[in-house]
Formats: sequence, structure tokens, C-alpha cells
Amino acid sequence: MGGKSSKGVIQPAPAVKSVSAKTIPNGVVEIKKDIPSFINGYPPPKPPPNKKADLLNNVNTQIADNHAKSVSPQSATTMGDLVKNLVQPFKKNDVLKVRAIFMWIASHQGRHEIPKNLDLDSPLGHLKLLSVNQLSHSDMFAIMCRAANIPCVIIKGLAKSASYEVGDQDVDGLRNTWNAVYVAKGWRLVFPLWAMSAVVGKSSGAWTLVETKGHGVRQKEEESAGVTIAKINEYYFFTDPSEFIYRCFPDEENWQLQQMPMSKRKYISCPYFRPAFFKHKLQMTSRTSGTIQTREGKCSVAFRPDSTNSITLSYELFFNHKESEEAIPEDVQLDKYVAIMNEKDKAVFDLRFPVKGIYKLTVLDADQEWLCFFKIVCNKARLRCEPFPINTELGFGPTKETVEAGIEPETHNKGVVGIRGRQSLEMRFNLTKSVEVNAALVHNSIPSEELNDHIVQKQTLNALTLHVSVPRNGEYALQVNAKDKDSKEPSKNVCNYLLTSEDPNKKQRMYENPLEKKARDTLQALLTSKDPVALQKALDKFNSLDVEDTTGIVQQAQYRTEFLNLLQALKTAILRENIELLEDAIETASASGHRNALQVKIAEATAILNKLRKLKKYTHDVLAMKQSTISEIHRYQVPKDIIFDVMKATFLLLGEKAADLEYWDYMQTIMRRGGRDSILARVRKLDYDKIDGKTIKKAMNLITKYDKDAVTTASAGAGTFYKWITNLSSAGVGESSVPGSTENLMSQQISPRYRPGEDQISIGQMGAGVRASVPSIVIQESEDY
Repeated sequence: MGGKSSKGVIQPAPAVKSVSAKTIPNGVVEIKKDIPSFINGYPPPKPPPNKKADLLNNVNTQIADNHAKSVSPQSATTMGDLVKNLVQPFKKNDVLKVRAIFMWIASHQGRHEIPKNLDLDSPLGHLKLLSVNQLSHSDMFAIMCRAANIPCVIIKGLAKSASYEVGDQDVDGLRNTWNAVYVAKGWRLVFPLWAMSAVVGKSSGAWTLVETKGHGVRQKEEESAGVTIAKINEYYFFTDPSEFIYRCFPDEENWQLQQMPMSKRKYISCPYFRPAFFKHKLQMTSRTSGTIQTREGKCSVAFRPDSTNSITLSYELFFNHKESEEAIPEDVQLDKYVAIMNEKDKAVFDLRFPVKGIYKLTVLDADQEWLCFFKIVCNKARLRCEPFPINTELGFGPTKETVEAGIEPETHNKGVVGIRGRQSLEMRFNLTKSVEVNAALVHNSIPSEELNDHIVQKQTLNALTLHVSVPRNGEYALQVNAKDKDSKEPSKNVCNYLLTSEDPNKKQRMYENPLEKKARDTLQALLTSKDPVALQKALDKFNSLDVEDTTGIVQQAQYRTEFLNLLQALKTAILRENIELLEDAIETASASGHRNALQVKIAEATAILNKLRKLKKYTHDVLAMKQSTISEIHRYQVPKDIIFDVMKATFLLLGEKAADLEYWDYMQTIMRRGGRDSILARVRKLDYDKIDGKTIKKAMNLITKYDKDAVTTASAGAGTFYKWITNLSSAGVGESSVPGSTENLMSQQISPRYRPGEDQISIGQMGAGVRASVPSIVIQESEDY
């Protein structure tokens, strides 16, 4: 990825291809054939029955690791014999067999002196081919697993490796291969290349670090290709599919190994999540894209930590000096333009931008590990953009440090607190132990001593009360510092609040003028409206008048507008029967607070989505046919009955009249058509809802007397159409009650993925944490295949 530019940055190593015949260094001739990706008879791809953590619980992989390291490649003359010796101690445990194979490759690659003349079928020969990039890690892993009679598939697809940058839209060049291995009654994902190697120091040279932990810097990265090293990364051994899909997108959808497959569009647009994101069990609190567009020069990103896992978050902000239209002026230093707002169950990064351009936000944990990346596009700088008054590691709002210090907020649990005019704000805290507290106000331009009189502090044995006021309009930081009563150590910062005020000279009015009253009445009347555009227009008008919202009408209007927009998105997606629109609409609605109110529409959309996916799957083979295959069928002058009947059934479903289909020359004419009228184009455009039960029954009656093998033997093309027809019948096409029909909607359950609270980017689906300084070593996955 090019995320970090300092010396010692680690990213994974380049992928390789196997070739058919080639002379390689030291006189070795490559004579190996391509390794088949899949072998007939393997179990079909489907999600594994349990998670990696459950699978490896109470499994001592160190036993297999130690044994693998002790098995010398010279101990056998063929790879088959070596694998036999390698897995022999683990006869009844396929998990340990696979682990031994994995660790054997990892521990022996590039570590042996290899003679010039050697048998390529020997273990040393395989290691030689691996070392000179004539055999890929995934091929090597598959060869050895299959030699141990363990099903192993080679999967091709896209992988967000070291050359990927968050926000990249063109990812088709990020080709790579990995494996799925069948153990413990399920397919498990292994990425041998990423698990065994990395690239140190790769950098695109496009980014300048401009802010980290509230401190402004100007650290410009230098372009570097990096250096490949051997390094074990356990994350890519048996990676859970729900996490793996955010990094690697297989060409064949089934090998996502998920109940609800991800679309390619979502794969491209999602944030760039790193393994540590999942390790910390983080979630995104909203559907945030990997590319964020600022509004009025600001944006925010929110995370929800796991309730059982305490984590401190930090960040780095980069500026793209190559893509941005203008540079950051020399007299502008970005410091304190990013702040972390702590709330009860989430942490929000608030960002302000005094200079337009392309930015990147890197979120890190306390160990300086990358958690995730976001590309931020700021087309317009924020007017009169001021930095936050302070920016400490704690951020704003109560944290675990606050509680550990013996201070529990009673009145204010969020980081941002509004304060009006010159009125005094009362903030109350409970004290759970004997503690000495002192509080202070901080402003960007007002000296601290001038603010001392604006805090009145009252403390008893069990309680703390702060009365706070501000001298003029602006933002202030309230810092709460504390230490144990008898401690000789200096006080520590344990909590901060961001106080925002209106103009203190602005007189508070106890009435509304006619224009303001009309705006409020209009908004109130539209709260029951079904028109989100009209409601939003009234809400914007009300907000533009800067009317004090004493009744909560703004929140009600916002909530209603959100509901109507979600409902409209679901209706549009259902009407258009578009897979991507349905996926987006279902995901957004299910992640919202309106999921219960929308559950019927979500169920309807989910049913239609499942039907469309099934039909897409069933038409895949037909649409993949070449025109030459169609030509082979229509060239028959007198076709066999089996071919005639299959093609007649096909054209019945495509809407041709049964009487016309009694003549082969008529069907030949149809098959010769090209362009929009070609048979493949008609299959692609076919409206399956218009096929009635009578027609599907006629088609099935024509072909049920034949089996698939007989049809395929007579004609491969006819065999494909035979499979298409039988699949449509199995899918319920033509039945009066198909998935998604109106009479079934009320009784259908919502898909499990869309149960409340589950449809979010979390450890089971997709990670984040905090950082203070540039790490000396950062790991990224290997280059593209």
C-alpha cells in the first residue's frame, strides 16, 4: 500500500507464476505443468462451520511447527515421500497436517544450498522453482496438500497488496492467487505468499505526513520499491472468510465462502482494513466509504470498540503532494486539526481542513499498528478554519483513564458540550476514591491566566462540581487533571471537554418573529409527510434562521427524513430489480435505527435479491458460451431428437410460439441472428417474471426424458441450455409464489445477516486503533501476481 514512508516499512513480497518449460539459473530446466485449480470430487464451496479461533482452540500447532522444521528436504527423493514423512505423526488430525505443510514451506524456502543439477520432482527441486519464481506459493501449497490427500483449491482473484492505495478505483491489475484447504468439515482460507513473506520499505513517494497526535510535521516520503524478506504472518493462515473478503476478492463468487457474497463495487469502495482492525474487534458505526468527501471543509469517521476490548486510538494525517492541485502554504502548519471525540460506545475522529487537497487518514493502535486507511477529498477548504484548542492522546470526552482516576461524570458523558452566552455551565462528577482534582480552560488565543476566573470548582469527599463560563464566542478546551490524594507525583490529564459557545453578546429572545414561526409551523406540519424532499427543504429553511430548537423538532425531522430516504431507496431497488441497488439499500437500511420499521421492505428486498442472485448464477454458464458453440448447434442439418427437443424448450422459454418451433430451419434462422437479437442477448434480457408455469412445464416435458450427460455428449452447447432450463425450474420460475412475491413477503424472515446490530463492518465481517509516532517497522502484504 504505500501508507508509510519511513525507513523499515514492511510490506509483503511479490507473487509468482508457474510456467510450462523454461531454463532457469544454475542449469535447472522447468518442466512442470500447470497445477489444476480444482479437482473433481472435492466438496462444494460453502462457508466453514466455525471460526478460526474456535477451530484452533486447544490445538497445539507448535508440535507441527517443530516437526516441520526438523524434516530436511534431502530426507526424501520425491515430494510425495517427503509429504508422507511430514504428516505421518498427525494421521488423525488434518489441521496439524496442513499446519506442518505450511510451516515446512515457510521454514525451508530460500534456506538451502541447491546443487546445479537436480531432479525437479525432488523437494529441493520444488524449493528451487519457488526461489526463482517459477512456482508460486499457492501452487506449492496445493501440491503438498494434495499429496497428503487433503483437498486444496488454488483461487485466483484480486488482492489489495503493497501496491494498493486506499481509494484506488482501478484494481483489476492487482491479480494474485491463494488457497482454500478442506479440513475439519469445512473450507479454510490460506494465503501462503502473504503468510510467509513481506516487503520492507515500499513507498509510493506521493504522501507528506502533516499531523500526528496533534503535532504538526512536514515529513515527505521518498519513493522506494522496498526489499522482500521472509516473515511469518499468522493472520493469513486459516483467515476467516468474513474478514478475508475485504482484502481478497476471488474471481468465482462461491469462493468468498460467505452466505451473503460481497459485490465487487463494495470491495473496491470500502475502507482499507488491516489485520489489526479485526484483532481489536472494531466496527464502523456507519457505512463509511474508503473515499470520504468533505462537507464545508470537514468530515468525521466513527468507530465502535468491542465492549470487552479496551483500545486507545491514534492517527496520522497525510497530504498527497502529487495529486493535490495546490501545495500547503509554507506558513500553514496543520496541528490540532484532527480530534478524537469519545462517547459512551464509540470514538469519532473529527477533521478540519484549512487547505483543500487530497488527504489520507491512517488510524492506529497503541502499538503503532496500522488499523485502517481512508482517502479524504477536500475540494473546498473550511472558511475561518481554526484548530482545536488542544489535542491530547485522550481526545475529548470521558475515557477509561477518567474512571481509573476515580472520576465518573454524572451530567456530561460526551466530548462536545454546548454553552450559551455568559451563563454558567454546571458539570457534576462522582468521586470513587480520594483524589485531588484541578481543572483549567484553554483557548487558542486567550492566555490561560485570563480564563482562571471562569472556573469555580467545588469538591467534597464523594463529589466534584464545576461551574464554567466563557468570556467570548469560540471554542474552549476544559482540561480535568487529577492525582491520588497522598501522591507526590504531578497531576495527570484524565479527561477533556470541547466547549462551544454562541456569541456571548447575542441577546437571548423569548419570542419568534413571524418568519421563524412560519418555518417552525411548516416543519411541524411536514413531520407526517411522505415526501423527503419537501421535509428536507423545510428543515434547511428552519436551520438557516438559527432558531433555537426547544422542542426537539429538528431531531424529529432529521429522523423522519432519514426513514423516508431509506424507504425510497428500498422501493427503487425493488422496482428496478438491480442487484447492486438492492445490496446497498438493504445494507444501509439494516444498519440504521429504522431497521425494525423497515423490516417488511427489507425482507421483500432480500427475497428479490436472493432470487436475482440465484438466476444470475443459473444463467452464468449460458452467458459464458461463445458464439462458435451456438454455430455448432445450428450447423446440424438434421439434428438428433435430443438436440432438437432441448433447443425447442429453450426457445419456448425465450417467448417463441410452439407452432413455429416444429421446424428446425426456423430454429436455425433464430440461432444465426446476432447483436441484440442473438440467443445470448435474449437470455441476458429475459424477464423471468413473465414466464408462466404452463410454459416452464412444456419446456420440462420436452427434456425430462433425457439426462444431462446424454445431452452434453450429443452437444456441449445443448448441454449448457439443458442445465439452464432445469435450473430455472428448480429456482421456481413460473410458479405462482416465487421468492419475492407479494403473498410470501409478510411470512418471510429477514436474512440473518440483516438482523439488528449485525450488519456492520466488524471483526466477523471486516478492524482500528491509535498511534503516537511513526513506527519503525510496519508490515504490508505482497506485491501483485
